[in-house]
Amino acid sequence: MANATNKTGEKDAKFGRFLSGVERVGNKLPDTVVIFIVLDLAILLVSWLGGLFHWSTVHPGTGKTVEVFNLLSPAGLQYVFSNMYQNFSAFAPFAIAMPLFLAVGVMNKSGLMETLFVGFGSKVKPQFLTIIIVFIGIMSNLMSDAGYAILPAMAAVLFMSVGRNPILGMCCAYTACGAGMAANLLIGISDARISATSQAAAQMLDPKMVVLPTANWYFIAAATVVLTIAATFVTDKILEPRMSRTGDWNSGAADVKKIDLATYQATALQKKGMRAAGISVLVLAAIILIGVLPSWGYLRGADGKSVFGTQATQLGSIVTSIILFIGIPGAVYGKVVGSFKNSKDISSAMGAGVVDIASFIVLCFFAGQFTAWFGKSNVGIIFSIEGANFLKSIGFSGLPLMIVLALITILLDIFVPSANAKWAILAPVLVPMFMMLGYHPALTQMVYRMGDSIVNSLTPLMPFFALLLGLAQQYDKKAGIGTVMSLLMPYTLAYFIGWVFLFIVWFLFKLPMGPGGPLFL
Repeated sequence: MANATNKTGEKDAKFGRFLSGVERVGNKLPDTVVIFIVLDLAILLVSWLGGLFHWSTVHPGTGKTVEVFNLLSPAGLQYVFSNMYQNFSAFAPFAIAMPLFLAVGVMNKSGLMETLFVGFGSKVKPQFLTIIIVFIGIMSNLMSDAGYAILPAMAAVLFMSVGRNPILGMCCAYTACGAGMAANLLIGISDARISATSQAAAQMLDPKMVVLPTANWYFIAAATVVLTIAATFVTDKILEPRMSRTGDWNSGAADVKKIDLATYQATALQKKGMRAAGISVLVLAAIILIGVLPSWGYLRGADGKSVFGTQATQLGSIVTSIILFIGIPGAVYGKVVGSFKNSKDISSAMGAGVVDIASFIVLCFFAGQFTAWFGKSNVGIIFSIEGANFLKSIGFSGLPLMIVLALITILLDIFVPSANAKWAILAPVLVPMFMMLGYHPALTQMVYRMGDSIVNSLTPLMPFFALLLGLAQQYDKKAGIGTVMSLLMPYTLAYFIGWVFLFIVWFLFKLPMGPGGPLFL
């Protein structure tokens, strides 16, 4: 027994040294702004090489030839020169974070954030907080990408409120949003989007084939449970014991007070402010529901669909709602407790919210250029198509084929994080190919979704990765890419094991993926 204990301790120590090494090496890298400047220059060079050697491939969906767009050609330089500010303003994390942190500034400076989350933390046992945050993070894909921008910041405050490291909390939430992107207990807009693409690809071979949005429901619901357990274990048993070395995150750098949770009690004025804020939330909810639920609702279009049910307006409507549900209660609370004496105080609070993410805004400028240039160059598309062609040529079948598809999707996701963009390219190749091997499109798309989710939180090309770095540096000025990566890697490994283990069991027992989603044709 002693030998077994010693071996376990040695393994834990080795793993801890490995993660510490990742952090040390990562933090020796240049500042993240400099890294993205280098990446900007690199994609210019790669596109020039692609143009020089005429890199191209045939798009399987359209049959057209896709060529590398040389960003250093006259046409490319004109694009770079004339679209620089649009690339910045259209960068998704910047577009979401700017208005969101105006509202967060109001909520924070009013005192509502502290009262709400510290009050919650004083009543919740720390070990239960992890599972709550992971579960909410996985379920957040119902809000599209909004969870990436909201939950890490909230999780950091919640972790701090129970005396735990806020950087661990934000990474826990971020990975749940990313690696759990394909899991959920409910059917959401992402299920409808991917099934529509799969159906169109399947009908190239069988015009009568139907792929329902519910086709993966059983599997993604089971994955929600498995992944929640896996991420909670990693947080509490692997990462938590080694977090004391991350820095003095209670030093005031994040403008959060040290609070004795055991003796914390809200004052009568704070309770009055909470009641007023709660009433404002109910009124706001009623206004939105009246606009959405009735057929004549003012938040419904001429086609009868609400702004939350239409793909073009869904994300913007969700983000706007969150901003209102954060900012308005914060302003009401501040007015009641006296932290906001006049409108200037509210404006100042909004400004403070932006100041908190100033370094992130700088980073967004250069990250936005890279994201736009990478897409414009067609390098990612060519890489994805050639990867699919390679998969078609290797000749595997059965479970090994499924695992290979998942692994290739993981590799592609490092370079092209957008799930919908990749599937639009891959589905016309993979769905008919797998149908000819006897597999239902529901199985093919689920293997893709599984692989696509696993490294979402680890790839620096995910737009919200920049936001996570900015948040981490609010709590620890010395935090760098290494600090964040050393936390994200164990989560990514755990999610990988959870997803693949569940899929192997599911496949071997020949369980249906969901209603209308058998494994085989």
